[in-house]
Amino acid sequence: MYVISLARAVQRREAMRKRLDALGLRYEIVDAVDGFALDMREYAGRLRADKWRKLRGRELSPGEIGCYLSHYQLWERIAAEEKECAVVLEDDAIPRADFAAVIAKLPLLPWEWDVVLLSARKRYAADCVLCEIGETGRRLVRYRRRVGTTRAYIITAKGARKLCDYCYEIRAPVDWSYAEWWRNGVAFYGADPAAASHAQTPSTIGKPRRLPRTLGERIAAAATMHRDWWRRHIFRWTHPPQKKTD
Repeated sequence: MYVISLARAVQRREAMRKRLDALGLRYEIVDAVDGFALDMREYAGRLRADKWRKLRGRELSPGEIGCYLSHYQLWERIAAEEKECAVVLEDDAIPRADFAAVIAKLPLLPWEWDVVLLSARKRYAADCVLCEIGETGRRLVRYRRRVGTTRAYIITAKGARKLCDYCYEIRAPVDWSYAEWWRNGVAFYGADPAAASHAQTPSTIGKPRRLPRTLGERIAAAATMHRDWWRRHIFRWTHPPQKKTD
């Protein structure tokens, strides 16, 4: 279990320690990449921020780039160490009382998965319910749409490798890119209801700046969103969840 936390966010880090210690969980604090201290010229070969401006009319803030690199570097580590699975938390996550029971049950389920989202802003519509997660009262579900948050999730080494390949270019916030399961080939599911919530602490990422778009860019963005809607539906029809094989 890894907790991504900025070294300068002392209060958030300490609060997270207390929450996890109270649940008796073992974890490692991983220093987040501070986007505001980065020399962006080092990442010029990976940054494709213009795509995000055209799609959403926003810049990628330094904080968003730092968050992206924090998760990406952790995926590289998980993939290299060939871990069966690892839990990734941000320091504003609040694991629920049965969090340990949920993450203990997930590797034992009969379904193949790469990422299971453990936190969500609300309950989202499910495409299908795969199974109960033990006796926790939660279910393993596949969502109908993109559900993007990196606050709490569990990931396999195979899933980490897929995300390292797909997410090398920084073209959107990390919680947008890693949840594009119809594009990145990740078996992306969720625990419903969520096993972790949000501490409601102020964001350390910063508010991204709105940027102007031409009419042509707005039309192209709308077309992209429409195509993704169809791609999600087609992917769900053609890629049913897979059970583990002996």
